[in-house]
Amino acid sequence: MALKFKFKAREEISAEQVSLYTERDGAWVLDVDGAIEKSKLDEIRTSNSDDTDRARFLTTLGEACAKRSDIVKATVFVTDRAFLAAACDVILGRLSGVNPAFSALIVKGLASPELLMEVDITAVIEDGPA
Repeated sequence: MALKFKFKAREEISAEQVSLYTERDGAWVLDVDGAIEKSKLDEIRTSNSDDTDRARFLTTLGEACAKRSDIVKATVFVTDRAFLAAACDVILGRLSGVNPAFSALIVKGLASPELLMEVDITAVIEDGPA
């Protein structure tokens, strides 16, 4: 379901979607927390926060001889605005204490059609003493 982010007037919003918007600064904007059912949002957060997933993330860094502290940039790509909050929560949770540059983008699609989200991590590994 594609949702427009902002409307000038409440009357522009369809009756089926009006509950997803909130008035802010004289305009009606998409309330991201309302764009997806809370149970589904919780499911996304829970299914992406287990120890196996965390271990896979750290293993991938380790294979490149990098540590979490080497991460300088993270970009999250989601295919639906409804997944944005949950995806960002999960990724920022993984990066807790690191504080890299962070971007989140909504895209029309990813390389594999079944994917809903993709994460691009950039780590800078300093050379050891020469």
